[in-house]
Amino acid sequence: MAITGEDAARIVAQHALGGTPINRTETGAADASIELANDAGRWMMNARKWKWASGARATLGVTASQSYITLPADFAEFIGQPTQTASFTGGFEWVSLETLTQVISESPNASSSYFLGALSYDTSGAGAPVAQIELYPTPDTTNASAFTVFYERTWFPLPDPADSTAAKIPVFMEGVYTATLEAYARGWEDSTSPDRSPGTRQAYLAEVMAGEEWSAACRRDQQQQPHYGVIKNGLLGSRYRHWSRVQSLDAPA
Repeated sequence: MAITGEDAARIVAQHALGGTPINRTETGAADASIELANDAGRWMMNARKWKWASGARATLGVTASQSYITLPADFAEFIGQPTQTASFTGGFEWVSLETLTQVISESPNASSSYFLGALSYDTSGAGAPVAQIELYPTPDTTNASAFTVFYERTWFPLPDPADSTAAKIPVFMEGVYTATLEAYARGWEDSTSPDRSPGTRQAYLAEVMAGEEWSAACRRDQQQQPHYGVIKNGLLGSRYRHWSRVQSLDAPA
């Protein structure tokens, strides 16, 4: 069963706290329960490097006269090298922000290559910084599907309870998320009571991680891909490596 914002609010209000949602409101929060639901989701994603979260794929476009590409809202980190699509003839290369700055200051002749800098963040707007890729040279044409990238995802925020959008997690993670949300909400509620105990929320979350539901989800997550193919010779060698047919690498246990 997919978990929506409405489901999350109900879990907080009825199952975790036994009543109405707690009074935890901040600027821009449509509902205190949804805010807690997103806090719990972010904690769950950060508590472990989930394999299922490492397969996100996105098509990124370039915009004329815009020197950056905005990354997906659930972006955490890149996996491998982005590749250009069939509709885009320009190449690109990863460089550090320091190198990118130097190249821009030296103003070399523009070529067909884009120098993609290290990950940067736009902090000019309200809210959390927005992940983006700096580009040089600045594109002079627009292409909505220039690059294909794979990346590790983080928690994608649930909208307010009136929205039917479901949490972007696998079915086998729904029980873990529900348990995490209940623990997170109970811990937050206890932390606001006059007789609160230090570390209460951490204790609740530790119980979740020590439980069989968490362990079962970890085992299921580790079995997503049973085999990783043959091992490459010369891990630190050139980019044109040959494949070894002698030994193969199984998925981690």
